[in-house]
Amino acid sequence: MRQWCMGELVNAQLNNVPFIKVILPDFQRPDDDFIENYEAYVSELSGLAEYGINVEMLQKMLRWFNNEKFEVALPSTLSHKTMQGLSEKFVASNTFEKAKNGVGGGTAAEILKFEADDARTMNTVIVADSANLESVASSLILNRLLSPLFAHEPAEMPQVLQTADEAPKTVKVCVFLCTGGTCQQPAFLKMLVALAEMQPQYLLILGDDSFRFPTKTFLDENRAIAASVTDNPAALCELVLSLFKSIAIVFQPQNYSSTMEVLEVKAEDIKARIEKSKTGNLPKLVLDKSIVDQGTPV
Repeated sequence: MRQWCMGELVNAQLNNVPFIKVILPDFQRPDDDFIENYEAYVSELSGLAEYGINVEMLQKMLRWFNNEKFEVALPSTLSHKTMQGLSEKFVASNTFEKAKNGVGGGTAAEILKFEADDARTMNTVIVADSANLESVASSLILNRLLSPLFAHEPAEMPQVLQTADEAPKTVKVCVFLCTGGTCQQPAFLKMLVALAEMQPQYLLILGDDSFRFPTKTFLDENRAIAASVTDNPAALCELVLSLFKSIAIVFQPQNYSSTMEVLEVKAEDIKARIEKSKTGNLPKLVLDKSIVDQGTPV
């Protein structure tokens, strides 16, 4: 729990500001041990002390936070419909009035359940690590920034691809959003294999600083994961390695330095790169099935 976030929550409590808790799947609620021994778990509090916020205030706020029942729990998979439903929940005329009065949430979380986006014709898709909520969120932000840039050609507007099963035969361009661990995720590798069947053009986006480019040892280190996705893990690993022979664009909306102006410029750069596909100037995604797995070296 970052100290500045804790400071904002203390101010919210002191000023009786109504709020809604948005609960992500991996969120761990602060228990009694954490609250009682806050200083042992969180050592850096100097930034709050200068604003008159002490440990006792933080502990009182956390107990208050736990007791506030009005909350919305996000499902593990984000989509446009999920985010639309969440937004509608926020702007509903009586939502914050209910939160202020402590009603509407009850003792159990209110869970938003929205069906996946309807199947559609997709010419350009954005592919992210579906197991990483921050990666999926970045892909949705990129989609939102690109949408107005493709207003004059809606058929080419990039859409976020959630699973390999959703990959239509119409895909011509793939935008791969790479974050830490992306290439080790079975769901991402399955989408890679499914999309390679169509041999679309592609471009790479680096979504965070923790991403590491795969090396020649990728097959040996990830043979079991690749084998769970395809009966030719060597061909898949070679496909992964071939992806990173092209120059990537950095798009990291989670960074403090990523202002709206910066992200809009990045979106324009990505749009310009997508436009190159019209003249065949982007690399192609091709799975070379002639590559034979030699097995684990002795």
